Amino acid sequence: MSAWDYCRAGSGGRVVGIDVEAPLLAAARTYVQEEWNFYPPSPTWPRLKQIIEAAFALRSDINIGRRTYGMLRRAGLEDVTIRAAVLALQDSHPYMRLPIVGVTAMRPRIVEAGIATDEELDDLLTDIERRVADPDTFVIMFTVTQVWGASRATRHDCEHLTLPART
Repeated sequence: MSAWDYCRAGSGGRVVGIDVEAPLLAAARTYVQEEWNFYPPSPTWPRLKQIIEAAFALRSDINIGRRTYGMLRRAGLEDVTIRAAVLALQDSHPYMRLPIVGVTAMRPRIVEAGIATDEELDDLLTDIERRVADPDTFVIMFTVTQVWGASRATRHDCEHLTLPART
């Protein structure tokens, strides 16, 4: 959270961070992906998840959601609150394919960084595709966290910042 976000909320305003700790999803959500698993257990999933984590580590923190609460408190927000949710998906729900879609999009970066070979990715993705298509498979997704708090910033607190005009 930037000083701009804090000040833009103004005194009594609310600052909300919705984060998902998981790969493949961007920006406004944070995910804690430790829980993200296929059932029945897949012998290939731990390796694919490791590859996803390593690929995201090249540019960001895949598990930022677990720290968002503390970040807002340290930023000076008051009445900081956190809510978390975990989804279970079944019946070949489209989001069960998230690892396939994400790894496919990041594939050049993964191979270039030496995280995995094309051949290994082909094998792993084929197994996950098969599992997603299996009606007996379900997935426990990553934890989605939502964190919000109240800003007590005043105009004086923000005088040193150049803020865009409020819309």
